[in-house]
Amino acid sequence: MPALPAYVKPMRILALLLACLVLAAPARADDWHRAESENYVVHAQMRPENLRDIVRLMEDFHRLLQTLLPTQTQRQRKARIWLEEDARKISELVSLRIGGISGAKPDMAAAYVLDDPSRERHVRHYPLFFSQAHLFIGDAYFRSHAPWVAIGVPAFFKTAYRGEDEHFILGAPDVLQREPTRASAKNLAELILLESWPDRQRAFARANALARATATVLLIDPAFSGRLEAYLASWTAGRSPEAAMAELGDLEALADAIDARARERTKALRQVALPPGTEAGIVIRAMTRDEIDLVHPRMERLAETDLERTARRLARLAERHRESAATWYEYAATEFARVRDSRNPGSVFRGFGFPNGETLLVVADSHPDAEAWRAVNRALELDPDHPAARMLKAEILLGRLVRSAQDDENEGFEAVRAMLAPLAREAELHPLAAALHYQSFLEQGIAPPADAVDLLGRAFIANPSVGAFRYAYAVALSRAGQRDAARTLLSSMLNAPDYRDAAQRALDAN
Repeated sequence: MPALPAYVKPMRILALLLACLVLAAPARADDWHRAESENYVVHAQMRPENLRDIVRLMEDFHRLLQTLLPTQTQRQRKARIWLEEDARKISELVSLRIGGISGAKPDMAAAYVLDDPSRERHVRHYPLFFSQAHLFIGDAYFRSHAPWVAIGVPAFFKTAYRGEDEHFILGAPDVLQREPTRASAKNLAELILLESWPDRQRAFARANALARATATVLLIDPAFSGRLEAYLASWTAGRSPEAAMAELGDLEALADAIDARARERTKALRQVALPPGTEAGIVIRAMTRDEIDLVHPRMERLAETDLERTARRLARLAERHRESAATWYEYAATEFARVRDSRNPGSVFRGFGFPNGETLLVVADSHPDAEAWRAVNRALELDPDHPAARMLKAEILLGRLVRSAQDDENEGFEAVRAMLAPLAREAELHPLAAALHYQSFLEQGIAPPADAVDLLGRAFIANPSVGAFRYAYAVALSRAGQRDAARTLLSSMLNAPDYRDAAQRALDAN
């Protein structure tokens, strides 16, 4: 799947990654494999032995992040990573030259990442390490993150490399950066107060580089020890962005430290030895033709680049792979994304948190759900146990019940919950099922029972980077009378542009 920007508009929930201004060689037409390890599911167009080496490195880097970043929670659903050799396929998703996109959505935590085997190893893995760090940081803390932190901190980790003794070295310069980073109190303030990531290439690249340089100094220079933590505490407590920025101290001094490091007057690097670990089992298999054909259209769906165009492509693929449940599901999911967007354009809430009338604007000319319904049912004919398809069918049914003119739809709501309950009980792995299960009670007009609130809480705690879950759980806690906990979560969203107004309204009502 920003931070996932600052998620530029199409990346509002999916986040954006680092700039990487090179094009890779054309992709081959075969040799796609899928590898599953302890924390990741990785798809790539390479030989199994090469993929195994990359996944081992990914797991080592994951342990590095666990060692350096004490976490509040632990992601349980595995992040899904697609490695792509053609940078153009990634960049066209956001109309910027980038090295990948990553982020967590209700149905998936994912990244689409440039992997150029022609580059030296430590440079080759810049986009991959950025994506891993971005996904890890998003799900490691209950708090949200300012846009510059969501980009800058993962970008600090992206240049990590292995030394001769196999220790990780942190703080190395970005050798792909074309221009030196120049800092001043003025441009630092502009960066720190940034609400949305620039959508023009030059401005994006400059902000990206400055975010990384700022995070590097704050993380590695002893003179600035503790300031980033103080800033984050203030920002997520709901204090004004300006008040939080004051926790970073004198911006002129910070700018001087950034410039000094850029001139290589300071070359402080950090060497980290990993604690002993166990060899994580890695299972590799060849990908099928339908799985390969879905790689790019799935990323288009998640990025919401052009849902109408993506739906046309997936409709053709569904006819080509008529016996592929995965293909029919992706087509159905894209069609229903068009339905959601037509009823409430640009919404990040997905309806969670309040009953229909308070968060969803239903309009008369909304995109019909008939094609999504047909496609999801076809997916379930082929694979009745397909988790994502089961959740999608329940969500379509829930939407129909909300729009129905019937006075008594109790049986319909019970049917929706019966479809969701088995998955919702594994809320950490299927958080969307838990959120829909909770929402079904609100839409029915009855108070959700305690177990539904508990399942929603488990979904959020294991997937805190999904803002819709954070907001829904905060409102659920408020409804349940746990107002202090609700206020803590809602306050952490007051500086997030997508949620600020709704969080303030909920706080006012709390």
